[in-house]
Amino acid sequence: MYFESDRPGGAGRIDLYVSKWTNGAYSEPERLPNTINTSVNDESPYIAPDESYLIFVRGHRFFISFRVNNEWTEPKAIVLRGDTGNIKYSPYVTKDQSTLYYTSTWKGTADIYKVSFNPLDYKLQ
Repeated sequence: MYFESDRPGGAGRIDLYVSKWTNGAYSEPERLPNTINTSVNDESPYIAPDESYLIFVRGHRFFISFRVNNEWTEPKAIVLRGDTGNIKYSPYVTKDQSTLYYTSTWKGTADIYKVSFNPLDYKLQ
């Protein structure tokens, strides 16, 4: 389970954590590395079903990081067509990894949007 928390000991006010399901219980949460967590708010995580990549919010932008050799790569900003810089959160990628759904305040209220998406486009950069 990947989640955000403002628990003590973080790098910023809100950081990302993971707790693994082991032997019928969740493990003690572990803060993700400083590659992911910074002094600003890092929040709203989406983890791929195979845990190969993580999408999260930093500031008003989505970032993506890939797990390579059990380490998280330096996050890259996800550039959305028509991005207005408004607050975005709650990313979700469809099972076929072709569409990214997210919530944004683009039109003044929180609405759900979708865009074509391929996570591998960001891995190859």
